[in-house]
Amino acid sequence: MKNEAVAKRYGKALAELAHEAGRIPKVMEQLETVVNAWNECDDLRQLFLSPVLTDERATVLPSVYQRLGLDEDMQKFMAIIIENRRINLLSEILEQFRYHVEDVQNKVRVSLTSARPLSIPQKEKLVSTLTTETGREIIIEEHINPSIIGGLIVAIGSQVYDGSVKTQLRNIKQALVKER
Repeated sequence: MKNEAVAKRYGKALAELAHEAGRIPKVMEQLETVVNAWNECDDLRQLFLSPVLTDERATVLPSVYQRLGLDEDMQKFMAIIIENRRINLLSEILEQFRYHVEDVQNKVRVSLTSARPLSIPQKEKLVSTLTTETGREIIIEEHINPSIIGGLIVAIGSQVYDGSVKTQLRNIKQALVKER
């Protein structure tokens, strides 16, 4: 939980700075580039994480940043999280950055789980309803899970609305068992 709170602080601060500077798309692109490189390159992770390689890191970082296409502001951000030993939270920081950018832009991410893909009219109706309910632009993350049999599970932040057939059947079963 502590790491989540730390990532939230960094992600929020970066989102606020990017918003104020009108640079959200550029910062998002650069942060995604860094996270992808971090996830794909063991040598890069070793360079960033090693407390022993400080001299080597100082020598190599400018060329790494140049190769990744990072501007001066992103290089400063990277220096801060490296110095504060938060580099291992890069993926979480990106996730929090996205969340705060969406919040600033009056958007909300909705996780939608269904047994099969929804038709375009069904999605449009759901988005319209959710937009009215939340007062925000909806970004749908669609997941297909045949095990729910039918219906929908909609998650908006920590709120989960479970209208799946699987859950309804489980509730009926529990009610029948209680009556015995």
